[in-house]
Amino acid sequence: DTSFIAEENGVTSGFLLGFLSQTYASQAYIHLVAVDPRYQRRGFAKRLYKQFLDTAMTKGRSQVKLIVNPDNLASLEFHRKLGFRVQNEESTIDVCGIISSRDYNGPGNHMVVFEKDLRSKELRDEESF
Repeated sequence: DTSFIAEENGVTSGFLLGFLSQTYASQAYIHLVAVDPRYQRRGFAKRLYKQFLDTAMTKGRSQVKLIVNPDNLASLEFHRKLGFRVQNEESTIDVCGIISSRDYNGPGNHMVVFEKDLRSKELRDEESF
């Protein structure tokens, strides 16, 4: 009940795979999000994120985390616009001007770790979605 599909006229346009952390009771995690290129820039991803964030809050979670490849500039900007903030990790590396968590997904596979505080005003502000 934490993964969602977006549809239009019976056609799948996108999906979000998320889960509640079994280790950290306050955290939820977005693992993968995709929107068919034919449906991009029509609000599907924002609606999927809103549904997941609302669900995580309802289930008592106060923080959502996710990772983004530092080369994916569009995704980095999208997440910033939704109010996600880069988490400060102990070991970071500058990847093309993007501060990333060193070796997050294994040696040489650096990632940007984002987090969002679900208690923040930004979640409740419909304009950010």
